[in-house]
Amino acid sequence: MGCFPALEDVPEMVVDFVRRAVELPEGTLPAYRAERTAKHHRGLVRKQAGLTYDQAKARGIVEQSIRKEAAAKNRPADLINIALEKVVEAGLELPGFWLRRVQ
Repeated sequence: MGCFPALEDVPEMVVDFVRRAVELPEGTLPAYRAERTAKHHRGLVRKQAGLTYDQAKARGIVEQSIRKEAAAKNRPADLINIALEKVVEAGLELPGFWLRRVQ
C-alpha cells in the first residue's frame, strides 16, 4: 500500500491472516496500548521495506511532478499516478492526503 492505514481500516482478511500467523485467539483485534509502540513498529516495517518517512520531501516530489506533467497531460488520474510513481521511486512512504473543500 505504501502507507500505514488506520487500524480500523485494515481489512478483516489481513487481521485474520496475522492473527493465525502469530497464533492469537479468535476475536483478537488490532490495537496498541501506546502510540510509542505503534510508532516503533512502523519504523521497523519501513526499515524492512526500505522506505523512508519524509512527508515534506514526498509532498515536494508530488507537487513538482504534477506541475511538470500538467503541461502535457490534463487528466487528474494520470497526474496522480505519475506523482505516486515518483514518490515510490524515491523510496519514500506515500504521503497522507486529505480532501479539502475549496470555497
